[in-house]
Amino acid sequence: MPGKSNPYLSDQCVAVGWPLEQLTVLRTPQKQWRLGAVETSDPEAIAALYIASLGESCSWCEGATINLLIKAAALDTLARLNSFDDRVDAVRRYLGAQFTILASNISEVFSTIATSDQAVVERNLREVLGDPFVQDAYPRVQLSFALELLRAIDRSKLLEIAQRLAMKPYEYRSGWPDLTVIGGNGVRFVEVKTTDRFQASQLRFATEVAEPLGLRCSVLQVIPARNGDHAEA
Repeated sequence: MPGKSNPYLSDQCVAVGWPLEQLTVLRTPQKQWRLGAVETSDPEAIAALYIASLGESCSWCEGATINLLIKAAALDTLARLNSFDDRVDAVRRYLGAQFTILASNISEVFSTIATSDQAVVERNLREVLGDPFVQDAYPRVQLSFALELLRAIDRSKLLEIAQRLAMKPYEYRSGWPDLTVIGGNGVRFVEVKTTDRFQASQLRFATEVAEPLGLRCSVLQVIPARNGDHAEA
């Protein structure tokens, strides 16, 4: 029903320890969400706009920016160990696949992530995000946000995330929250919901990735406004 929250979602949030916030937004007869001058069918875009209106940087990328930032930090070693001796292949091959292929050399990859000079990581990040294949695979990842994330996240935390991803590369690449947010208190992650609940991959991320790493995560539930009660960007 319009304006009614999902009690089961509330229970899930309590179970995983993620705060739940509700955002009431106008819903048009055409089933579009409307916030300010923006009208879209995507609640994630509306949530990102709302968060940006609060003065925080926000990207709807489902963890992809973190993934590509790890690749950029490790790129020189990934390229050196590439089975085809091909740096372009290292740029384009999915990180989970490279972690799997290079399992016997993963300590070298981790060492590179931990010690790469910031300027080198920035150069590699520009290389990765400038590649047409990567741009096509991750169309919502923007270089400007990735560079901001590079400055905002501690390298030791980036290494911890990489080490956790390498434990189960294919399982832990999914389930990341919709939005990556950078604000005055650092980096956090926001899952956007409407009437839906946590999927199995999202619950796994919450318990096996976010909790052990101490990642700050929350849920923003977008619900239709009633009686003129809605957010304004």
